[in-house]
Amino acid sequence: CFIDILHIYIYIYIYIYLVVEIHMYIFVICRYIYIYVKLDLGVCMYVCMYVCVYMYLCMMYVYICV
Repeated sequence: CFIDILHIYIYIYIYIYLVVEIHMYIFVICRYIYIYVKLDLGVCMYVCMYVCVYMYLCMMYVYICV
Protein backbone atom coordinates (compact mmCIF):
# COMPACT_ATOMS: atom_id res chain seq x y z
CA CYS A 1 0.00 0.00 0.00
CA PHE A 2 1.30 3.43 -0.92
CA ILE A 3 0.77 5.83 1.98
CA ASP A 4 0.77 9.60 1.43
CA ILE A 5 0.88 11.44 4.76
CA LEU A 6 -1.04 14.48 3.47
CA HIS A 7 -3.84 12.30 2.12
CA ILE A 8 -4.08 10.45 5.42
CA TYR A 9 -4.45 13.74 7.31
CA ILE A 10 -7.18 14.86 4.89
CA TYR A 11 -9.02 11.55 5.19
CA ILE A 12 -8.78 11.60 9.02
CA TYR A 13 -10.15 15.16 9.08
CA ILE A 14 -13.03 14.20 6.75
CA TYR A 15 -13.71 11.08 8.82
CA ILE A 16 -13.82 13.00 12.11
CA TYR A 17 -16.27 15.47 10.55
CA LEU A 18 -18.44 12.61 9.25
CA VAL A 19 -18.36 10.79 12.59
CA VAL A 20 -19.52 13.93 14.43
CA GLU A 21 -22.36 14.36 11.91
CA ILE A 22 -23.27 10.65 11.99
CA HIS A 23 -23.20 10.55 15.79
CA MET A 24 -25.62 13.49 15.98
CA TYR A 25 -28.06 11.63 13.72
CA ILE A 26 -27.50 8.35 15.58
CA PHE A 27 -28.20 10.04 18.91
CA VAL A 28 -31.47 11.50 17.58
CA ILE A 29 -32.49 8.13 16.06
CA CYS A 30 -31.57 6.31 19.28
CA ARG A 31 -33.65 8.76 21.30
CA TYR A 32 -36.70 8.11 19.11
CA ILE A 33 -36.13 4.34 19.36
CA TYR A 34 -35.83 4.71 23.14
CA ILE A 35 -39.06 6.73 23.33
CA TYR A 36 -41.18 4.51 21.05
CA VAL A 37 -39.67 1.03 21.47
CA LYS A 38 -38.42 1.48 25.07
CA LEU A 39 -35.09 -0.08 24.03
CA ASP A 40 -32.29 0.65 26.48
CA LEU A 41 -30.48 3.81 25.32
CA GLY A 42 -27.08 2.46 26.45
CA VAL A 43 -27.49 -0.69 24.36
CA CYS A 44 -28.51 1.37 21.33
CA MET A 45 -25.54 3.74 21.67
CA TYR A 46 -23.19 0.77 22.13
CA VAL A 47 -24.46 -0.87 18.93
CA CYS A 48 -24.20 2.44 17.03
CA MET A 49 -20.65 2.97 18.30
CA TYR A 50 -19.73 -0.56 17.17
CA VAL A 51 -21.09 0.20 13.69
CA CYS A 52 -19.11 3.47 13.55
CA VAL A 53 -15.85 1.73 14.52
CA TYR A 54 -16.43 -0.96 11.89
CA MET A 55 -17.16 1.69 9.24
CA TYR A 56 -14.00 3.57 10.27
CA LEU A 57 -11.81 0.48 9.87
CA CYS A 58 -13.32 -0.25 6.45
CA MET A 59 -12.87 3.37 5.32
CA MET A 60 -9.24 3.49 6.47
CA TYR A 61 -8.51 0.24 4.61
CA VAL A 62 -10.12 1.56 1.42
CA TYR A 63 -8.44 4.99 1.61
CA ILE A 64 -4.93 3.71 2.38
CA CYS A 65 -4.85 0.52 0.31
CA VAL A 66 -6.87 1.35 -2.81
